[in-house]
Amino acid sequence: MEDARNNSAWNHRWFATHRGSQTTALDLETARTETNFAFEKGANKDPYNESPWRYLLGVLREQGRVVNNREGALELLTNAKEKLGIVEAALDDSEDYDAESCYCMASAHIDLLEMTGDSESLLKAADIAQELGEKRDTIRKKYWELRVKELKAAALYQ
Repeated sequence: MEDARNNSAWNHRWFATHRGSQTTALDLETARTETNFAFEKGANKDPYNESPWRYLLGVLREQGRVVNNREGALELLTNAKEKLGIVEAALDDSEDYDAESCYCMASAHIDLLEMTGDSESLLKAADIAQELGEKRDTIRKKYWELRVKELKAAALYQ
């Protein structure tokens, strides 16, 4: 992909890696390659672009649905959370970017924590969502308030 900021290219990449199939999931090795690609060519270069984050989450969600691949999906999820932390730290250290204003990354962080599914992760996700609604992404305040309620409710059932 020459231009990681081209949102249509991310959509095309999904279609190409899946060979047009809407029902067949990627094998673990291809999913690993694609999650690494989403970070290396997308999120690391422009964390403010929502497309690589959504692409990454799509691959991870798909792997989470593959019944015989729970260990592989967990490995990919753990790896993605670690890499997100690296991107976040790089933004914190940057003079050009501000991690606090990067709502695309924060939204992806919420989704990753939600996929983890334990009570602690869900409550942390709710805290991030609350901060987004109050400080970072106030235009979608009502949406983030709804997400906080959903995440806290889910945490109660863990």
